[in-house]
Amino acid sequence: MKTNDKITEDCGTAYNNGMNGEIDPEKLIDLFKKFEKKEEQKKRLVISVNITLFILYTALAGSQTGKTALGYLLCGLGFILGAAYLYFRYRPLPASAYTLPILEYLSKTEKRLRYFTATDYIILIPLLIIIGIGGGLIFTGRLTQYTDKDGLLTVIWILFFTGLCLFGYFAGRKNWLKDNRDIHNAVKDTLKSLNGDSSF
Repeated sequence: MKTNDKITEDCGTAYNNGMNGEIDPEKLIDLFKKFEKKEEQKKRLVISVNITLFILYTALAGSQTGKTALGYLLCGLGFILGAAYLYFRYRPLPASAYTLPILEYLSKTEKRLRYFTATDYIILIPLLIIIGIGGGLIFTGRLTQYTDKDGLLTVIWILFFTGLCLFGYFAGRKNWLKDNRDIHNAVKDTLKSLNGDSSF
């Protein structure tokens, strides 16, 4: 929280310290570097959790049979692919990016700061489908010993998992708005003021 508050405060400073009341691009570069350091800590934590889940689910698959074992394997696959996605999605900008013209650098920064991009959806939706199918196989596989209503169990799982995904999406967006909206808006406003483009 203190880090987020500091970044928000510094965003205001970037506005106030700009020449003629404009936003100071150099100040925003410093802010983005702070943002990357904060995101790197989060990324390492979530990747560690995903790798741990991959190891756990893969190990559990060895003690299961049939579709339950397949479910554990699919979940493990989804978690390790998710870890790879996080690693590449939230890599810091390379050092060469800081030698780019300011407009090109800020454009890359603006894209990096978005909550989700089209590419994120293209990657994440299949990953969630893999985990969802795996979880469904585990759920139905374990409960079919108590009931033969596979169809009902499948519907229950689909509703639960879809609700879980939607909750995660909107809860994540709420956190993003709280933590990153100010710096994202500051970068967008700077781009607009520098090139007169209002298409962001």
